[in-house]
Amino acid sequence: MNTMEDRHIAEHFVVAGLPLENLEPLEEFNCDGATLKTNHSHPPITDVGIINTTLGEVAPDGYTVVTHTETGGSANLNLGVFRAPEMYLCFKRGTRQLPLTDIGVLYDGRENVLADSQVVQFTLSGNNSANINPSGYTTYITYRRATPDAECNELVVSDICIKNKEPAPHSYCTIDKNINKGSVVGAEVNVCYRKSVNRRNYIAYKPALLDQYSPVSRKASFMLPSDLALFCVPMGAMLESWPPATTMPRPVFSTFVLTVTSPQSDQVDKVYCAGVTFYEKYDYKKLTDEQKAQLKLDQHFGVHNIVYSNKSICLLSLWPFFDTFERFLLYLHKMAYSSQPHTVPIERYVWHLLESVPFPSPRRPRILVELSATDKITLAQPEDSPIALSGAKFRELVSLLRPTGCIQLLVFALTEQKVLLHSLRPAVLTAAAEALAMIMFPFHWQCPYIPLCPLVLSSFLNAPIPFLLGLDSRFFDMYHPPYDVICVDLDTGAISIPEDKRLINEKMLPRRCVKTLRLALDGLCGDIYKFEKEREKHEKERLKMAPEESTVDADFKIKKMEKEVEVDIQEAFLIFTASLLHGYSNFLQPIVSKNTSPDTATLFDVDGFVKSRERSYQKFYHLLVNTQMFSKFIEERSFVSNKDDSLAFFDMCVDRVAAHAATGEPIGRLLEVETSSSEHTFFLPPPEPPPHVPAGTTWKYNGFPTLDKTLFCPSSPTREVGASQSSKLSASGDGGSSGKTGAGGGPQHPPPSPMARRSKQEIRTAQKHANKQAQSPLAWAKFLVSTAYSVWFTQLSSFALTQQHRGRVLQLAYKVLLHIQKLAQHNTDEVSYRIMMQLCGMHGQPVLAVQVLCAMTSLGITPNAITYGYYNRAVLENKWTHSTLYWNKLRNVVSGVAAFKSSGQDRADRRKLATPQPTPKHKQQPKQQQQLHTQAQQQKGGSGSSHASLDSSRSGNIAKAADKSSVEEMSPALVTGSGYGVICDG
Repeated sequence: MNTMEDRHIAEHFVVAGLPLENLEPLEEFNCDGATLKTNHSHPPITDVGIINTTLGEVAPDGYTVVTHTETGGSANLNLGVFRAPEMYLCFKRGTRQLPLTDIGVLYDGRENVLADSQVVQFTLSGNNSANINPSGYTTYITYRRATPDAECNELVVSDICIKNKEPAPHSYCTIDKNINKGSVVGAEVNVCYRKSVNRRNYIAYKPALLDQYSPVSRKASFMLPSDLALFCVPMGAMLESWPPATTMPRPVFSTFVLTVTSPQSDQVDKVYCAGVTFYEKYDYKKLTDEQKAQLKLDQHFGVHNIVYSNKSICLLSLWPFFDTFERFLLYLHKMAYSSQPHTVPIERYVWHLLESVPFPSPRRPRILVELSATDKITLAQPEDSPIALSGAKFRELVSLLRPTGCIQLLVFALTEQKVLLHSLRPAVLTAAAEALAMIMFPFHWQCPYIPLCPLVLSSFLNAPIPFLLGLDSRFFDMYHPPYDVICVDLDTGAISIPEDKRLINEKMLPRRCVKTLRLALDGLCGDIYKFEKEREKHEKERLKMAPEESTVDADFKIKKMEKEVEVDIQEAFLIFTASLLHGYSNFLQPIVSKNTSPDTATLFDVDGFVKSRERSYQKFYHLLVNTQMFSKFIEERSFVSNKDDSLAFFDMCVDRVAAHAATGEPIGRLLEVETSSSEHTFFLPPPEPPPHVPAGTTWKYNGFPTLDKTLFCPSSPTREVGASQSSKLSASGDGGSSGKTGAGGGPQHPPPSPMARRSKQEIRTAQKHANKQAQSPLAWAKFLVSTAYSVWFTQLSSFALTQQHRGRVLQLAYKVLLHIQKLAQHNTDEVSYRIMMQLCGMHGQPVLAVQVLCAMTSLGITPNAITYGYYNRAVLENKWTHSTLYWNKLRNVVSGVAAFKSSGQDRADRRKLATPQPTPKHKQQPKQQQQLHTQAQQQKGGSGSSHASLDSSRSGNIAKAADKSSVEEMSPALVTGSGYGVICDG
């Protein structure tokens, strides 16, 4: 994944669904910690009505009267209204009538009735008005009913309740219309309802992988997980019985994220998976008598039902091209169910995407892949951001939960609580879960994390440790949520908080940080609304265009707008976390002894950090520092890791946010997303038919086929070269430029040496610093000197390898480093120190690494995450030379004796000066000068002591960083600066 040759659009294509044999029944729910609902198996609601108990009305048989709210209060619709009749809402369940799909409240005379809605104008007795607000606005209950040809898995009303001031039950939608509106007195009463999938007779089985294709021209980046089929079909492989008039449901797009281990290394990678689930007819002859009885094929109005099974086609990739994958998979689904013959089989399209389509690069940042004359997919180069890529959609999270809900959810995540996200839309689950995991940056969730959890794995809800799960809302059709789990309904925006967790809220956070974040998110809500309007407008224009008209530029424009909104939201949360952790680097404790244990208590002054915060917010920081992700953050910040670049970037963000708070200096853009200056669009025509198939062969499908392996073979070299050349010639057609973009992406250069590696943010910072220094001739001269020496240090590694005594080379380099400090002062490049740290670790010089750190801190340079990690590695992983330590101990003794001797001599001199003695007149003047000189020396010494005391208080972690053994092993000269205190040679 480091080079363009290692990057591919997708790695695997799989088909999952009902196994052909050995069907294993699926236990859909397995959650011992959840309470089973009493109405978990009730049919949907088919009718609603009103009864007036004041007039003696009672509900007919089969109706359920809502007499109490969920908290036990009265559900009288006219509660608190003076002299108003008692009226109650009733509903009826059943399967002999079409279910209700919606319920509403109508202010008669002020609102219009929808065309497909019906109004409850009379009570169930049929003689009295069903106006539920007789003393105010005329108000009626309305409902909508499903049509006979409605989709079988349509959302229908499954439960109704009344709420009065108390919050609505979890996963219920609240009709935001007060029934008693316009009344002089009366309580605020609202109707709430819950929707569920209208699931008829079905049998659930454990899914299996039915087919797959992996590229044969290269080695796969990861192996397919054994439980992949469960995630492709999270609700299980179904056999469902539908009425003949039922409309086939539309395919459902879903995304999920897995973690796999690369076979080439032990590195754990995130795999982004996109799938489309759809239904196919199942052969009636394959059903057993037991299955026929369970599906009740003849019990739907006496009509013989049709059996369907579900299937899923999925793409697995190391890159989150979710929008592109959705269009591609939907096109394959359209091919499989089109009545028209095709000149190119489905297998060739799969091969084309996995093996022929190149990965976007700086030379070809935009790629257009033609699937047909009317269908196209686009690919854009992933943004080169210091924060890792993810499948997050931040605008989804903000628009679904609003700023208040986002902040509340962030508090739960930062304190590592049990969080369950649920929705009826599987694609929303992954987008929101990934967004939540990303807004915690620089922290990374360390506990169980399953953005789209199959229902068979719902037992994770019983885990005694924190987790972050995404689950289908159909779980709540059968179970109440566990008592200790925070449930977030992404469809309604409701957050259910256990009683013992209600004190964990945004009031624990620093008020200024929360205020800044809320203001930023409120403003971004408007940007999200504008973007959605622009996207809707673009979709309408695209539908009106002729097939031959191109919408490529408009597509890329919409993607650019979406990316800008996403980055703005991410930056708002980044400013929040940077202000939350301001000054944390002052409490990092460098390793100064070979016997130091690399745990959080040793690497970081936890108590000092918590006490440095305001007292009213220390409870939150106490919870934060005791989380696993904070310990992992300190570990990654203290040692070399694959997150060094992002942590160095975060340190820069902390400094800029702190400077803004102290001096009012503008923060500027933190996430400077680089966009390619090239507008070349690399055009790829549709794939060609297999070379070994006779000309004129067509393929016609009646469902998604079993993949034919012989159709995946590549075309002949002549035809492939011709296609490549046509792609090159068309590369400049859409972008408005005349240059050519080859399939190879230009000449490849060897990567730079990691010894002198700079992060993207360091390069930007160095460029800004150079521009600032160029304004002064003297400062520019010092900057050039420092740059010249930095170039010398970049060659130091090669120079050391040519020498026999490499320790002497490093000692020479250390002297050169000290010489640079005198010449260039604060213009010294940190890369020079970093190279010294790396070489000290490579050649076993831990003491010298400590001296280099002392040299940095003496200039007030705080080592970033990259340099600091190399320092701790050099000190911890190398053996300390005993002879050097013994000489250091001898030097300590000699220095101590000399200090005592000098102190005794000073005391004797002061006593002589204090004793009055007769002095000749010709010697009085020199004596007075000597006294003045002594007083000046004392004042100078006192001033130095005060500065030393100030430095010592500023880096109070030094006493904890260097224990007694380390003091005995190393020289006693104390150097402090920027929060780092170490013992080093003088």
